[in-house]
Amino acid sequence: MMVRSSKHWKRLFAAASILLLATLGAVIYYLKFYHENLNRSLPLTVTTKLNESQERVGYRLWFAYMKQYEKASTNRWQKITFPGYTRIQVLAGNQNTFAVGVTFKVNVTAGIWSTHHSWGHVSRKGLIQNIQWTLRIHKTGPKQYTLEQIQPTQSTVAGLPPVKYQYQKAAGIKVPSRTDTYKFPHQHLSVTYDAGKHWTSVPVQYQNLYAGDYSGAKNALIKGSYIITPKRTAFIATDGKNSWVLMSSDMGMSWHKSRLPAVIQGVRMRLIDFTSKNDGHVILSGGRVMSQEGNIVFTTTDGGRHWVETGGAPVGYLLTGGGFISKQIGFESFGSRGNPAMPVLYRTTDEGKTWSKVTVPVPPQYQGVFTVAQMPTFNGQEGVMLVNQGPEGDFEGGKVMARFISLDKGASWQFANLVDPNNVLYKGKHGG
Repeated sequence: MMVRSSKHWKRLFAAASILLLATLGAVIYYLKFYHENLNRSLPLTVTTKLNESQERVGYRLWFAYMKQYEKASTNRWQKITFPGYTRIQVLAGNQNTFAVGVTFKVNVTAGIWSTHHSWGHVSRKGLIQNIQWTLRIHKTGPKQYTLEQIQPTQSTVAGLPPVKYQYQKAAGIKVPSRTDTYKFPHQHLSVTYDAGKHWTSVPVQYQNLYAGDYSGAKNALIKGSYIITPKRTAFIATDGKNSWVLMSSDMGMSWHKSRLPAVIQGVRMRLIDFTSKNDGHVILSGGRVMSQEGNIVFTTTDGGRHWVETGGAPVGYLLTGGGFISKQIGFESFGSRGNPAMPVLYRTTDEGKTWSKVTVPVPPQYQGVFTVAQMPTFNGQEGVMLVNQGPEGDFEGGKVMARFISLDKGASWQFANLVDPNNVLYKGKHGG
């Protein structure tokens, strides 16, 4: 009897332990990783007065959205009280489709256990302040507007790669994965497609991956100069003068070397991307003299087997970034110029043959602070671009960036908000 009783209590203890661990895991997941789907109740449509301003339309839609959580019938976990906005601003768009930025605060009845806890930091009194959302709005009638999408600022920033990958997926491109990576044993490049279980040697000389005007670390591939996916693996290689693309479409079983037809002395920046199965682009910069250099764009329409020179931006400044969002449309960033320093950004709509300068409207209070435009990412016509502080930036530690949005494939941009990856602005205000 004693043996049976002992076994019985052991089973009960084991079951209780498992239940406790499962509960603890669920709590940790809920508090740390759960993010509410803000778009579950959308689309939401309101009727307005004739010729109301877009800010007023944005307020009406935000107010209607908040109302669903203020009803007496709303359960405690979703209940909010006293929502109040501090700022509503039109960010970009036209009369029919536009984006509105709203900054607001709410009280959540359930505190940190509220389903809205992912909206921001929840104080002990249940207050969430400085919530920043972007509302995507479409005019659906003479006095009717529909809220189609909400993007919280933080998830928009954190989700920049997913937005880019979403665009690539629509073009039939395999997106990067943590299982697709590389290593340099004895300065010989190898790649893996299954998180390191198997490795495939790449037939390229180590020095050709870094030759030219490159002075960075050589224990990692140059950012932007390669693609590693099961369906396409590609590396830009150079001897400092002649350059080529080494590609495989069968996970390294066979390789094809394609020469880039133009010669550029002292290759510095090297960037490669594909916007569809067949359409790809390479951007090279080089020939640097002091703070001046040239740049060339190459394109392919057969998946990278052959490349042609199409042009280059008519700018002699040092290239800081670039790439294409479609076969025709691409961007090149050239740091900053002027006093105060302002971003220099160029855009092409014909595969790099011709380029036009794009205005980046940095607000007056931030001019000379946010100076270098990064490569924008797009989902259809809607784009997000971050502008950083450059290598010498020291505003709030130098990591804060300005976020801009576009609704016309990058032809024009509007300032949206600041991006604070290290939460320094909040800490500065609250002494944390």
